[in-house]
Amino acid sequence: MSGLIRIKAIRGLNTYRKPVLPSTLPLKPEDGTKTSSAGTSKALSVILSGALSLSSVVSTQAQEPTHKLPGLAVVTQPVDKKALSEKVERLIKQIESPDAEKRIIAAQALGKIGPAAEAAVPSLIKALADEAWRVRSSVARALGEIGPAAKAAVPSLINALADENRDVRGFAAAALVGIGPAAVPSLINALADEDENVRSSAALALGLIGPAAKAAIPTLQRSLKDENPRVREAAKTAIEKIQQDIKKHVKKRFF
Repeated sequence: MSGLIRIKAIRGLNTYRKPVLPSTLPLKPEDGTKTSSAGTSKALSVILSGALSLSSVVSTQAQEPTHKLPGLAVVTQPVDKKALSEKVERLIKQIESPDAEKRIIAAQALGKIGPAAEAAVPSLIKALADEAWRVRSSVARALGEIGPAAKAAVPSLINALADENRDVRGFAAAALVGIGPAAVPSLINALADEDENVRSSAALALGLIGPAAKAAIPTLQRSLKDENPRVREAAKTAIEKIQQDIKKHVKKRFF
C-alpha cells in the first residue's frame, strides 16, 4: 500500500517530467530555478495528499507492528523501547555522515519510525539546510512522518517552502500538514511571503489541515486577490476544502 502511495505522490509532483522514485534521483537538482508552470498547484496538492497518507500508514506501522496469522486475530507485538531508542541514536549520527546516500537512508529510516523518532528532530532541522536536495527532500518527508512531535521544525519547514527544488518544496509543505494545527499560525504568516511558491504552498497546506485551520480563512480570502494566479487558485481551493471539512465534521457530530 505505502509503495503505491509513494509512486502516486511522486507522479503528482513531477507533472511535467518523467516520474521517478526519490531513490533514483540525481544528487544535483534538475531545476535549480524557481519555475511557475501551469498546474503546479494541482500537482503539489497531489503530493501533499499522498505524502500525508503515507505518513499516517508508516507511523501506525512503526508504533504498532502486527502480523496477520491465517485463521487468527491480528497479533500486536510490543515495541522494544530501548532498542528503538538506540536505533534512533545511531540514525542521528548517520544523518551527519559525509556520504549523502547514508544521510538519505538515515532520514528515510527515521521517518519510518515516526513519532518515536522525536529525539532526531533537532538533527533533522539542521539537515534541512543540506547541500544535496535529495537529502533535504528526505529530511522534510521524515519530519512530516514524525508528525506533531516535530513542531519545532515548523519555522525551518516554512523556509523550505522557498527551496529551489520542487521536491523539497512539496515535501516541506506535506510535512507541515503532517505536523498539523501547530503549524497553522506560521502557515498563515507565510501567506504574506514575498515568494509565490511559499504563498501557494502555504495555502494548499492549510486546506489539507482542514477544520483546525479555520482561523486562516480571513487571510486566505485576502489571498484571493493575490497578484499571482497560482496563489489565488490555491487560496480558493484551501477555503473550499476547510469549509467542506467543517460541514462534514458538523454532520458527523450531530447526525
